[in-house]
Amino acid sequence: YRSLANIASGNRDQCQSVIDKGAIDLFVKRLRSPHLGIIEQAIWAVGNIASDSSFHRDAIIRKGGIQGLMHIIQNCKC
Repeated sequence: YRSLANIASGNRDQCQSVIDKGAIDLFVKRLRSPHLGIIEQAIWAVGNIASDSSFHRDAIIRKGGIQGLMHIIQNCKC
């Protein structure tokens, strides 16, 4: 997941490439992983993708990204 998160932080074409392969759905699902390392990478990736454009940000919101992030916050053991 780390490499995908890094690609999503690249240039617009690189980010679009991972999105075209289903990255938004993948990362939004991984926000609810039981593994902290995967959650961390999913958060980074969702943030990288959302910062690329408002269209991508809105796609993350439509696909449940905000609910996934709220789940993390509400269940934090910090």
